[in-house]
Amino acid sequence: MKRKILMIFNPSSGVNGNDRRVTDVIRHLAEYNCEVTMYPIIPSRNLTSESILTGAEVDYESIVVLGGDGTMNHVINTMMEAGIHVPIGYIPAGSTNDFSHTLYRADTVKPEDICRYIAEKRTLRYDIGRFNNTYFNYVAAFGAFSRVSYATPQDMKNSMGYAAYVLSFIASIPEDISYKRHVSLICDGTRWEGDVMLGSVSNSISVAGVRLAALQDTLINDGLLEVTLIPPLTNPMDLTELAGSIIGGTPDEKHIRSFRGRHIELHFDRETIWTLDGEDGFPVQDIVIDTVPEAITIYGPDFR
Repeated sequence: MKRKILMIFNPSSGVNGNDRRVTDVIRHLAEYNCEVTMYPIIPSRNLTSESILTGAEVDYESIVVLGGDGTMNHVINTMMEAGIHVPIGYIPAGSTNDFSHTLYRADTVKPEDICRYIAEKRTLRYDIGRFNNTYFNYVAAFGAFSRVSYATPQDMKNSMGYAAYVLSFIASIPEDISYKRHVSLICDGTRWEGDVMLGSVSNSISVAGVRLAALQDTLINDGLLEVTLIPPLTNPMDLTELAGSIIGGTPDEKHIRSFRGRHIELHFDRETIWTLDGEDGFPVQDIVIDTVPEAITIYGPDFR
């Protein structure tokens, strides 16, 4: 009997070439005796992750997602809210694909390899984060430069890929370098308070295409989330040192505060814009973040 697969394809994600990728994935899965039903995400026609996934657990054995990190955010939120527990096959087709760097431990992954994982039923379970009443797949972030992920125009992302984010980052330096919020943090009982320019809570070795040294030993199924806080920079030399440590992948205890835990609370002096998995930002002042251990089952190599 053929295995029934629901495939969700976001035609707005990433750079040119995704149409060919869709064809290749369907062909590879068909060769593995899979029957694929494919839906494109077209919000104007009410084709969204939420509407497409309704009833998926009853009708399909697996879900294949071809899109970017934002597409995965919508999918895992819908699955958590609807109680859908079928395995996911994730084929990255976005501009940065941070989550795939962590999942596959590689900058690129071939769709045929993922199709083989699906055929061999090779799965692992990984943790996600609960942010107040919603979920994130790999990162929640606030502060300077965090809006680059959702403020960069889609046509720039499609035509330029990761370079579009770099240009937006450079353009935002004069305004964002002075960003500051006062925050009180509690991470599994450890307390810290101070001013912050940029912060994130993540389950990833890569955030916005950048691999921080403090995140390189991250495991996506250890029950822990990584907190990274960067206090305000006081002079141009601080920015140079921070950039150098990021590019070089070296630890920077002077400019970066790191914590790791299961339960994190953050309380700000005013409403602060957060973005989850690079999606549009929203204001919030008091946040509770918890690990949801091994909440999602996904096809891929096991890096335990």
